[in-house]
Amino acid sequence: MAALGAIPADALSEFVVVGELNLDGTIAAISGALPAAIGANALGKGLICPAESGAEAAWAGAEVDILAPRSLIALANHFRGTQVLSRPEASIRPDLPRVISSRLH
Repeated sequence: MAALGAIPADALSEFVVVGELNLDGTIAAISGALPAAIGANALGKGLICPAESGAEAAWAGAEVDILAPRSLIALANHFRGTQVLSRPEASIRPDLPRVISSRLH
């Protein structure tokens, strides 16, 4: 994206980027967002990860700058200043309680 001029190259230099790009430009969830955020923080950088992985990454701490866009377009718009991506809040997956409760019955 930076090579195409869609995102300023210097903006990405402060982030570690993880994710899996779908053909439609959306970013698929990944495993390991929390260790990725911890590693990025150890390098003095923020983390860009998929929206579905943002809540996991946020457990790394409030001092870690985390961007969790749903698509490349949302990320490009954030860096252009036409869309604001707010930092995700740490939480567990919403389907986790159902998995646990189904195993208890």
